[in-house]
Amino acid sequence: MIEFPRPGMWTIAFVTTSSPTVFSQAIGKPVVNVFVPRGAGADHGGHPPPLAGRSAGN
Repeated sequence: MIEFPRPGMWTIAFVTTSSPTVFSQAIGKPVVNVFVPRGAGADHGGHPPPLAGRSAGN
């Protein structure tokens, strides 16, 4: 779990890989890359599926 999208809020994240040692040395602690799944939304390229049995004009 990581603190995201703001302090006090937590979400699940999946570790994808560890970062190069240079980043860990610069920050002073271990660093990893993570994937944070997000729901479909127009603000990040996804769109909700249309409701079954309804056309775009209804």
